[in-house]
This record gives sequence, C-alpha cells and structure tokens, in this order.
Amino acid sequence: SRHLSPDRAADQPQIESMKANAVRALSNYMLYESGVQDKSRGGKLGSAMDRFHDRNMEDMHDSAAEERPARPAASKQEGPSGEHTPR
Repeated sequence: SRHLSPDRAADQPQIESMKANAVRALSNYMLYESGVQDKSRGGKLGSAMDRFHDRNMEDMHDSAAEERPARPAASKQEGPSGEHTPR
C-alpha cells in the first residue's frame, strides 16, 4: 500500500473521508463517555443508552432464535435386550 499525501489532488477525497471518520469516532466516544457519567448521576442519557442496548440485545437474541433450526424431538432407540432407551 502506498502512503497518502496531502500534496496529491487524487488523495484529497480519501484524506477528507478519513478525517470525517476520525471526527465521527471521537464524537461517538465522547457521547458514550458522557452517557456513562450521566447514568451514575441518574441522568436521562445514560438510562436511554441502557434501554437502547437492552432492546438491541433482545432483538439480536430473537433473530438468532428464529434463524436456528428446530431440534428434533428425542427419539427412542431399542437397547440390546429389546427395551427402549432414550438417545
């Protein structure tokens, strides 16, 4: 891979995109930290973040359960003396 140079016009769009991504990441981090501190003081932002996280986790688990194939019922297998034994 080659290094980007602010002197090359062709690199400018990629450099600007990387700057925007860095600003967005820092903004998200600061919002998260603010919510964590706010929650410890009983604030609304921290509580809203917790509810958002809980809803997303529930949705993820529901989606995973829908995608998982159903397990067949346990069948009985005949043992050596003819009695039925569960698998």
